[in-house]
Amino acid sequence: MTPSHIRLVSTLTLGVCAVSCGALFYRMAELAMPVLPDGFGLVMAAGRMGIAGLVLAPFGLATAKRQGVPLRLVGWAAASGLLLAVHFAAWISSLQYTSIASSTALVATNPIWVALLAFLLWGQKPSRRLAAGIFVAIAGTVVISLSDSGNPAGDTALFGDALALVGALASSGYYLLGRATQAAGMSLRAYVGVAYAVAGLALLPLPALSGQSLLDLPTEVYGLMVLLALVPQLLGHTSFNWAVRHIDPTKVAVILLLEPIGSAIGAAILFAEYPTFTTVVGIAVLLVGVLLATVAGEPKARAVDA
Repeated sequence: MTPSHIRLVSTLTLGVCAVSCGALFYRMAELAMPVLPDGFGLVMAAGRMGIAGLVLAPFGLATAKRQGVPLRLVGWAAASGLLLAVHFAAWISSLQYTSIASSTALVATNPIWVALLAFLLWGQKPSRRLAAGIFVAIAGTVVISLSDSGNPAGDTALFGDALALVGALASSGYYLLGRATQAAGMSLRAYVGVAYAVAGLALLPLPALSGQSLLDLPTEVYGLMVLLALVPQLLGHTSFNWAVRHIDPTKVAVILLLEPIGSAIGAAILFAEYPTFTTVVGIAVLLVGVLLATVAGEPKARAVDA
């Protein structure tokens, strides 16, 4: 059953607010560390997904077993979880090297990759207005990233920007594969249970491989890990996983472009990472693109071969 327009809008609004907190919680965790080690982003990514997976895995796996979900779909959900692990390993790490404004703007370029992958894999051609909205919105993210407001790492910004783009590519595949898995009959609860658990398991060894540990961290950092798992992950990402089953994934990805705005505002208030005039211009362009895309009709698409 297709949900009402009000339910879709309210769920997506809640999701945007929740995911916008992710970069802010991470920056708080950085500030809580006596000394900030290299690879701290991997520590926070592993903690975030490890907790989220621990919470949802029992329910998801029990649901999958009860519903008799085919192993093929469980495999799709697991593959989606691996992409989610790559996304968080790259994106959260990027926050250690570049500004919140640049990182969240660049990771939000996934509408381009979602649209390209959907077209190449399934022949899903976006409408002209949706395509125009995507390109206008992406232009806005480019302007925001060029401003690089409040960059905390100087010459390492390009490395952080590259990590954010890798995160964008991975999240694009994650959303598309998640949509296909749910469209083929796997329930949301079963899907996120498997995907989040696999992502958590994939990320847990990475801190040790980079010479870091999940142990002996300040209490405040553990608290922020829990907040990362509960708010942007369980509340935010699960909202978008629900929405992507009912509306076009490219449109969902474009709506996610609102995340840099919320994160940039929060960074200015909490950390004095004030946006420059160029950033404000980019945000305005971004909003125009989101408006164009969200009022566009659904693109023509052929059914996904499950």
